[in-house]
Amino acid sequence: MEKRVKITLDSIAYKGDNIGRDLTFSIIPGPFTDTNFKKRIANGDTLSDLNRTVLKALTDEQNEFKVPFTVKIVEQDKFSDFGAAMQEVTIDLNKTGAQEFTIDVTVEAIGGDRGKVAVFTLKFTAMLVVPILVKGEVLVNANSKSSARAGVNDMGKTASKEKVKSAKGHAAQYDGPTVFKAQYEIVTIDGELDKANSKVRFVTISFTQNGGKVNFDFTTTDIPITSVKFIDGDVTKIASFQCATNNWYPNDADGAPDLKDRDLVGTVDLINGKTRYVASYTDRRTGAVYIYTVNGRFRVPNPIGPFFMGAGIFAPM
Repeated sequence: MEKRVKITLDSIAYKGDNIGRDLTFSIIPGPFTDTNFKKRIANGDTLSDLNRTVLKALTDEQNEFKVPFTVKIVEQDKFSDFGAAMQEVTIDLNKTGAQEFTIDVTVEAIGGDRGKVAVFTLKFTAMLVVPILVKGEVLVNANSKSSARAGVNDMGKTASKEKVKSAKGHAAQYDGPTVFKAQYEIVTIDGELDKANSKVRFVTISFTQNGGKVNFDFTTTDIPITSVKFIDGDVTKIASFQCATNNWYPNDADGAPDLKDRDLVGTVDLINGKTRYVASYTDRRTGAVYIYTVNGRFRVPNPIGPFFMGAGIFAPM
């Protein structure tokens, strides 16, 4: 299994002789993307809390990740002073905590400051980036409202007015209360949504048919979660999320071979206990598009998790 490594530059200390304060830094982590920036630093000072990411990498290695770091520093003036250092950095891939290391760069002055020597100490922190999972389930009491419009059938023909009217009549029998569960799993990596592994599914418990309640067990496909809002930037606290798919209706469900363009777009607001989704599909034979707009409320839940996700196992924090 691939492991993710992140290295940040935390601080820069300027010691030794004063060679100037207008400095350009180049950090070159082996074959990965360089980081270049300018800073004004006075001799004797330390710039702290930089938190500048200088490397993000995926590795197949399981025990150690090695990368040669080169740091170049230029003090810019009429006679630019230059210094560089190279150091191989080894990260223990079996440790989950912070791993710190420093690189010292000596810069020798030329020109009018010839003979002066400054030493810059760059402090870095390496971390394994572990995916975090937050999952939960809400029980939604909702109301479904149907509509229909003209679409295109498998023969390329647009649905007639009669077919659309018939579709509206058929869909309307399901107007009314519905109860379902929304089961969600949200994965983040280094503070960002992992869209490939974040999903929600809707599980129907009951719906309305011709004015009466029908108990029914129906589960959608896993619907990708496309965006998430966090509370105060904390990835373990979900405010709301949005989802979207073009295939919400399972292929093995009744009538599935007759349906195409099975679109669904929805949102779940975990702060205010509200959800809304619009689901639709097109009849392959007639071209009529059936549309179901569902608005619901639920009791605000306590999420399950967060979990670290390592080696294929969900382990509570």
